[in-house]
Amino acid sequence: MKKKSLNKYMRFYFYTNWKLILFIFCMWSLISIAILIISCNSYYNFSKPVFNDSYETGQGGFFKRNSITFFDHYFLYGPVFIFLYLIVTVVFLNIIFYNEVNSEIICYWLTQGLSKTQIIIYKLIFIWLLSTFLFLIESLISLVFICESYLISGKEIEGYFIQSLNFLCIIYFLNVATFFIFILLIDHQYLANSLIFCFLIYTIIIIVLDLFLKTNFLKYFNILNLAYDPFWQNINLDQSSAVQITNKNGDVLTVNSWKKINMLPSIIISFFLLTTTCGFCYPFVKVYNKKDMLI
Repeated sequence: MKKKSLNKYMRFYFYTNWKLILFIFCMWSLISIAILIISCNSYYNFSKPVFNDSYETGQGGFFKRNSITFFDHYFLYGPVFIFLYLIVTVVFLNIIFYNEVNSEIICYWLTQGLSKTQIIIYKLIFIWLLSTFLFLIESLISLVFICESYLISGKEIEGYFIQSLNFLCIIYFLNVATFFIFILLIDHQYLANSLIFCFLIYTIIIIVLDLFLKTNFLKYFNILNLAYDPFWQNINLDQSSAVQITNKNGDVLTVNSWKKINMLPSIIISFFLLTTTCGFCYPFVKVYNKKDMLI
């Protein structure tokens, strides 16, 4: 019975919002592809994109290029896409919370024999499924580019999966945290949305200050730093296995591999996030059951 009611609930929300969901999926794919194409364009003189590199020009200059790890760190598995996930979460929380109450759909679900506990859990599952589908879209697109890049070994692929799973844990945690705010303020829609908006503004300010002031202490005030990047935090390149590629302009591309990728911090953070996420579920179900939902 529970499985049938869950399937019915999921079908209802995916069907009634299929145009919006399809639009988001298409935009997500286009943004992911565009970001990685920009990465490839950094190497337009070479035949393949690069996972991580050092780059030396034919005139003797030396600098680091925008490799795939750079764009993953700041975009696909970094602050930019976390902002996008939060925006999508807020949009659909407004739909499944406030629109459901205003249109009296909540009364329909209650007359179908669903308890308030089932309803709130189904809402969370819907948000998690939506986030998981978006995550799979960007991860598969990124993986295609990574598999086509220079010098990818088993260590890099393993590190990439650990990094992506850590990012997914952060998204689940932010889903639940945002969910909890909406439950607490279910009678105050504008206040709930304003709090999320203020959090986004606060995070942008912290990131900008950290970028320009180049201080270490500001990172402790930014929750997005939970997105641990094993490639960014542990620079331990194996220079002996480096491969140099020269193009017709005389530019030399030095592609490096890793001696060892320290993935333990990423695993610990992921475990902490999953534990905290599961721990959040019990209190917000209790709070939701006490709400009258304006019925």
